[in-house]
Amino acid sequence: MPRMQTDAIGIPNHKLQKNLKLNGNYISNDGGDEGIKISDTGEVQIKCATDGDNLKIVSPAENDDYFKIQVEEDGETTFTTREDGGGATAHLNIDVNGGLYIDAVGDIELDADGDQVIMKFGSATGKIEFTNENSGDGVIQQKINDKDLVIKQFDGNEVARFTDAGDVKVTNTIYFAAETANAIGDGATEEIDWNVSQKQKVTITGTGITCNFADPLGPCNVILKVVQGDGSDVIGTWDTAIKWAGGEAPTLSTGNGEIDILSFYFDGTNYFGVASLDFS
Repeated sequence: MPRMQTDAIGIPNHKLQKNLKLNGNYISNDGGDEGIKISDTGEVQIKCATDGDNLKIVSPAENDDYFKIQVEEDGETTFTTREDGGGATAHLNIDVNGGLYIDAVGDIELDADGDQVIMKFGSATGKIEFTNENSGDGVIQQKINDKDLVIKQFDGNEVARFTDAGDVKVTNTIYFAAETANAIGDGATEEIDWNVSQKQKVTITGTGITCNFADPLGPCNVILKVVQGDGSDVIGTWDTAIKWAGGEAPTLSTGNGEIDILSFYFDGTNYFGVASLDFS
């Protein structure tokens, strides 16, 4: 008969030859309701005797290096790794209410209501904040302290630079995804929304047309391409905030399909417009 193996104090070790039936109980070193539980459906649960360290994986040598998952009573979960006797520690904390916090070489913080994301690189002076906090208008603001934000291609060439002084440098071109198209029919009143795009087209058909503008958020240059739908189409009334060069609105081209380009500088209150006419 094969010799039975024993542990350090001489008690024989058990070697299972069949399935271990738990009947809803835990594999525990004291018979309690903690340890490992396997349900009838195959679900595996790991439970500790106290809230806090629900799962901890440690190295065999002096518990210096480990990975730990800690779950609090309110559902807040922290993932922690540590090495070198506790000399270096990294945390990932996920709050049940939506907060996220990463602590490592660089930090990322996201508050519970999503108002603010902070990325810190090495020190507080190098942090970048993306926030709509206190803006009141939903605009995302970017704050860079003491350092420029540089965007580079994979080959290392600089594409854009945002400086702490508020300057923006672009290496190549800035362009829009598409020209925004609009149409105004006979006797109708429509609005060009410059918050959608600063490059827009309007096709007009008929007379008695009114063209209004929805103001952009701040001073900028905007371009409107006016296309004749079937010829002799007229915009009779323009937005009252427009001030035309020479004091009068331009007479648009009248040929079928002809194009006029209207350029405006918006100073936050008024549009100062000039026309380039008759692109056939």
